[in-house]
This record gives sequence, C-alpha cells and structure tokens, in this order.
Amino acid sequence: MIDFEKYYGNLDVYGLVEIIESIDEYDPKVIKYCLYRLEELKVPKESILEASETALSRRFFKYFSTFKYLKKETIYLDSYFYSEEEVKNIFYATHHNYIQYVNNATLNMPT
Repeated sequence: MIDFEKYYGNLDVYGLVEIIESIDEYDPKVIKYCLYRLEELKVPKESILEASETALSRRFFKYFSTFKYLKKETIYLDSYFYSEEEVKNIFYATHHNYIQYVNNATLNMPT
C-alpha cells in the first residue's frame, strides 16, 4: 500500500495541482489523494485555478521552447479544472508570451 501522506502530503498547492493536471501520468488513487489534500487544506478555488493555469502555461511554454510545437494549430491539454475553451485561451496567452520572450531575447543579437 502506498503511503500517500509520505509521498504527497508535504506538497504545496502548485505541486498538488500539477499532479492532478497530469491525470494520465498518475494512478487514480494518487489523484484522489491530491484532491482530498486540497480540500483538507481548504485551498480557495482562486488559488487552485491560478496554480492550474501556471501548470498548463509551463507545459505549453516547454512545448514551444523545445520546438515540439511546429504547426499553426492549438495544442490541447486535458485539464481537471479548466474547460477546453479556457485551456485554449491559456494556450494563446502562453504562445503570445513566448513570442515576446523570443523577440526580446533576440532583440540585441548581432545580425
């Protein structure tokens, strides 16, 4: 039997949400424990949504920065906390931020 408290009990809100948003990568019992832990900590919904948006944005940014995103269509990630439309909005915002990041990073490069 897995000692959920030992492995997941000390995670902060972001850590718990990151696991929940990685639902395909974890045993359903781990997801259930993380949801229980958020409830036990009485984490406000706004904080959970903020952590979820951060987790999704980091994944999208990683796609962009590792050149896994080479097409014009939207990447959709399943989300426990956000609808498909909301995930698309997070995608577009992250893509915009990534483009700005690249433009700023290359602004002073010699040509």
